Amino acid sequence: MNENVHVLSPSSPLKDWAIYYASLSYPIIPLYEPNIKGACSCRKTACSSAGKHPRVKNGLKDATTDLAVIKDWWTKWPNANIGLITGQSSNLVVVDIDLKNDGFLSLEQLEKLHGALTAPKVRSGGNGLHFYFSMNEYVDIRNKVNLLPGIDIRAECGYIVAPPSRHVSGQLYIWESFLEDIPTIPDWLLKLLAPSPLNAFEFNHRQGGNLITPGSRNSFLASIAGALLKKQIDSLYIEKILASVNEKLCVPALDASEITSIAQSISKYQSNDITWDTLIDLPTPSFDVPEMHEALIPNSLREWIVDIAHRMQVPCEFIAIPAIVGISSIIGRKVRIYPKQNDNWVVVPNLWGAIVSRPGTFKSPAMAAALQPLEDIIAKSNAQFTKELNDWAIEKTIKEATFEAMKDQMMRSLKKDNLEEVDLLKERLKKLQEEILLKAPSCKRLKTNDATVEKLVELLLDNPNGLLVIRDELSGWIMSLNKQGKEENRPFYLESWNGYGSYTVDRIGRGTVHIPAICLSILGGIQPDKLERLITNSLDSNDDGLLQRFQLLIYPEIKGKWENHDISPNIEAQKKVSELIQSLHHFEPKEDLEFKGLRFDEQAQELFNSWREGLEIELRSGTIENLHYEGHISKYRSLIPSLALIFELLENNSRSTTVSAQSTRLAIEWGNYLLEHAKKIYKVSSYPHFKSIQIFHKKLLLGQIRDGDSIRSIIRHHWEGLNTTELVEKVIDFFCNLHWIQVITMPSSGRPIRLIKVHPDIRSSLS
Repeated sequence: MNENVHVLSPSSPLKDWAIYYASLSYPIIPLYEPNIKGACSCRKTACSSAGKHPRVKNGLKDATTDLAVIKDWWTKWPNANIGLITGQSSNLVVVDIDLKNDGFLSLEQLEKLHGALTAPKVRSGGNGLHFYFSMNEYVDIRNKVNLLPGIDIRAECGYIVAPPSRHVSGQLYIWESFLEDIPTIPDWLLKLLAPSPLNAFEFNHRQGGNLITPGSRNSFLASIAGALLKKQIDSLYIEKILASVNEKLCVPALDASEITSIAQSISKYQSNDITWDTLIDLPTPSFDVPEMHEALIPNSLREWIVDIAHRMQVPCEFIAIPAIVGISSIIGRKVRIYPKQNDNWVVVPNLWGAIVSRPGTFKSPAMAAALQPLEDIIAKSNAQFTKELNDWAIEKTIKEATFEAMKDQMMRSLKKDNLEEVDLLKERLKKLQEEILLKAPSCKRLKTNDATVEKLVELLLDNPNGLLVIRDELSGWIMSLNKQGKEENRPFYLESWNGYGSYTVDRIGRGTVHIPAICLSILGGIQPDKLERLITNSLDSNDDGLLQRFQLLIYPEIKGKWENHDISPNIEAQKKVSELIQSLHHFEPKEDLEFKGLRFDEQAQELFNSWREGLEIELRSGTIENLHYEGHISKYRSLIPSLALIFELLENNSRSTTVSAQSTRLAIEWGNYLLEHAKKIYKVSSYPHFKSIQIFHKKLLLGQIRDGDSIRSIIRHHWEGLNTTELVEKVIDFFCNLHWIQVITMPSSGRPIRLIKVHPDIRSSLS
């Protein structure tokens, strides 16, 4: 608990409380307050939100934690109520229980099912309750009115009246238990917040606000009861809600006996009369990936990579993948490849790569060892830059002193009226001043670990060949691209991948900065569970292909017996690789090379064309269920030419004028190897409808497919992989055979409704 709370009480000035909330990093706004007569200080007649709406012009947009602004507000409006912003900016979500609208009855039902709500709690001025929870970082939680009767949710784009604000009743909002150890919103409450195909608590909107007349009353109330049942509401409570809805919306209202009959007919599907067999585990497809054999490693790197992998006891690919990504960044935009003989399609050999592995498997040390030749170049470059900077500083000092001496000489010439000498000195001074104003030499950069997009723009201006971005843990970097206020970062990285897209930044006060081409290679490590979470989250969003750009993405198994190999490094192999990479760093293509690009030789072109034909046929076959995997392998169109060019430059020490069949064949072998890793990462199985089964499984365990849902409602969601009747029926048959679910038929006035019943063991795990 913040120590400031010990000196605050409900009678403390609202200004002190506002400052306190801001000190906890909770953005706030001032609200109008009720006067002693219960009228709102906004002075509007019959204000519908007395003491609860913002005083500031822009409402929630003006919310801040700036103490100077807050002091200003409460100096101007000392009695202003406090509006505490909910959602991502404060990491708060508040459950608002309203006394007047059966909120406590709804709360009683929830706590009966899920246990008592334990969280910091406020007694509102209207004798309701506010429970404070922290947001779930992976779920977007929005405001929700009437989640259950009398229960609202305040989350993203919302706010709550905070203690000790005054209610229109004259009572204060009071903390019953304070803001410390705020728990994350419970999973069962998140599931309750999940959208439902028929949300019983939005029935007024569904019916357009019209009253329900004879002919539709029974079916309407039955649909309400069904939706309540799906939310696991007790049957006695269902009857009370139906009675309330009947009284308010049905004209004329149905007899109480009919309400009881509807509730009982629905609640029979809540019974445990169905017999269940033991659950059968979901079959887990095997995703074995091949090891990287020495034959896959280019000859020029083989001894060096095998030596490091042997000494570190890691798979060869732990060294090979970072090494090739690092080499691709050194080649950068110097030389490209034209994958067709006559077409102008061009590929910059710019690669993104990542190692997927558990913590403690030497990902980071392996990457560091693979990039050591790059670090050696950087060290030499830094030493050279320091010398150049010192020389420049000395030269500048000499020129400045010379400039001052020549100014004195010119003044003497003016006094002597020696105009010819004055004109001569004027020209020399002008030239000398231009030399003094020359920009200091810039350090040639090859890599960065943590730079803002603004800084990357500056670095790329001085290093047009491109840069390597190294992130030890990629998941944090990817998550940071989704943060509010950083929306422009993700498109920047996406555009940097192909290596030839231009980029222009226009900013007020900073003018225009234009980069003819942005080229970034990216390398890092990521833990399997974090990668799976990123992929899973992207399934439900408009994925932009960021993950799919990591073409050199590997997920090897750490196998074999560990042995202590305390041996000296292969110095000769290190030296050869270091010299090779130095030569690539200093390599400049011949001027007569068309647009600094190579093409395949005749045999290599045939190999590439044949390989690409197979890829394009597969991509157009319509047989790939996993769209994210499809997006990943579609980028192999540029991967294979990039690898072929890199292997050619490595094996022929930059002397080639075409890309050979040998380099192309090795690139295709790499593509086949990486394809197996991609299948493991994206969980692509040869099992029929595996993707659809996987999605249904996920939705079931998240509670998004619930006990009592109709099969028709699942189809209406249009979830990827579950968007046709045929697929849904096949997946439901699959899970019925595993005893996870059963399908029961419920009679209705029209076509019978087929409902899904979920195995009790799964239901209890969700609870």
